[in-house]
Amino acid sequence: MRIKTTTKYLLLHIIYFLVGFVPRNWKIWIFGSGNESITGNSKWFFLYLHNSNKTNIRKIWLSRNKKIVKNLKAKKFEAYYLKSLKGFYYAIRGGVYFVNVNTNYDINYFFSNGAKKINLCHGMTMIKKSHLASDLKNNYSYKLFHGNLRQKIYYHFFYPYEYEKYDMMISTSEKVKENLKRANGKRAKNINITGYPRNDVLLKNIDSPFEKDRKLIKYFNFIKSNQKKIILYMPSYRDAKVYKSEPIDVPIDWKKLNSFLEKNKSIFILKLHPVERVPVQISPNYKNIKVLNKATDIYPILQYVDILITDYSSICYDFLLYSRPTVFYLYDLEEYKTEHQSLRDNFEDLLPGPIVKTFNALLHVLGNCIADENNFLKEHSKKINNCKNLTHKYIDSNSSKRIYEKVISKFA
Repeated sequence: MRIKTTTKYLLLHIIYFLVGFVPRNWKIWIFGSGNESITGNSKWFFLYLHNSNKTNIRKIWLSRNKKIVKNLKAKKFEAYYLKSLKGFYYAIRGGVYFVNVNTNYDINYFFSNGAKKINLCHGMTMIKKSHLASDLKNNYSYKLFHGNLRQKIYYHFFYPYEYEKYDMMISTSEKVKENLKRANGKRAKNINITGYPRNDVLLKNIDSPFEKDRKLIKYFNFIKSNQKKIILYMPSYRDAKVYKSEPIDVPIDWKKLNSFLEKNKSIFILKLHPVERVPVQISPNYKNIKVLNKATDIYPILQYVDILITDYSSICYDFLLYSRPTVFYLYDLEEYKTEHQSLRDNFEDLLPGPIVKTFNALLHVLGNCIADENNFLKEHSKKINNCKNLTHKYIDSNSSKRIYEKVISKFA
């Protein structure tokens, strides 16, 4: 099996080399967002280009999921299954790649040689240290960039996309840009402060053509019409647990939480991180607690959320654009920073809301917030305003427009 895998990757490296000799068409822009979803900044930039009728370029979505391709084609978008002849062709001929994570996660690294690679990013690097900045020795990122010679050779051969250099990256502010530089080094040679396309939908009513988005919007509208508060819980993933396929162990008394929600006329929505492999089991008897599919695009429905609960996720900085309450449930802080990911030394000062570490404390803070939201926001206004200034240069719905203009001026 090891010989077979090594042979496969040797052939893939040869393909990557040969693809570099194929002439690229700079008017063909290639998009992707992982294997099982249409989400993230690439999705909203892709939709912007269609909605604004940018006819000077071909906009093509590539996916390893045939259902996604079928869905996109039904909406009159140009899309291809990556492992088809047309998928291969356009992956090799496309002049510009747009990704959220890296070319291999979102499209295919081994077809990308010679294309201009635009990383639209998926986080703000304000809380966690990643890649070059990682200092947790058992973490994947640390091994990639600080491991011994044997580890570096292994990762460069089997995970070369972790080291690819981007022709352009985007940021939301000077502080985020600074953190991206620390994390990526020479890989991030051209970072532009544009804002994130996914945040455009938070600040402007952008219609989604996708049925999943529309159904969720309809459901959340129904909840609000019944005058109920919506509490969204979005915990980040735990690296060590994901690698071992273990469930995230959230210390929540679901029965007690459901009673709290009934009393306070609230709905609790749980949305796990997309990389989580094991779902959280919650009894269907708890009618006030709902679980969203982990691949759900949360951005079309974030406008309906009254209170956000998270931990180490940068979703809190996107939610800042609404100036609504965020609570940080750090029940495993000591374990997280020693077992899962590196955290910035002063990260607690960069959280725009109160920190709680026990379930009872969480309920207490939620109760106070529901009872008097204005007082809650006033109490934490200094941190909220400071974090908003640090993470958002622009508070408008023109991020995609700025990205388009930058890419056209630099590469087209």
